[in-house]
Amino acid sequence: MSNQEVVFERQVRYVVFKIKDILEFGEERDLDILRQIGGDIAYRRRLAGKPIFNAVVVEQDWPEFDVVWKLIEERMLGRQETLIGGLKPHKVRDMVNELRLMAEFYYDHQSLRERISHVVHDYLEGKK
Repeated sequence: MSNQEVVFERQVRYVVFKIKDILEFGEERDLDILRQIGGDIAYRRRLAGKPIFNAVVVEQDWPEFDVVWKLIEERMLGRQETLIGGLKPHKVRDMVNELRLMAEFYYDHQSLRERISHVVHDYLEGKK
């Protein structure tokens, strides 16, 4: 095994067109043509037993752009230990679980508050 560090190299692997750009800079029929091509490819993928293709696009002027590239680079180089903000994957999972519990508590709290509000309103209106 060599002491050389493995270098991550970005590759162009997808073709992406922004619908707004097609409508603004293309011709009227371009969007229909691209949809037809996409439909044909999706159909053939299904016939081949492949799942529906789905992707996330992050534009280069978005603040997340460099972060996403860094996450991909870390994964490709086998260094997933340091992900979001230097947190390890199990810490990210713990944080997500805690946030989920907080969201459930908030939802329960909001529901309870609304029910109390209705009861108070009904009493004030003389309905109870």
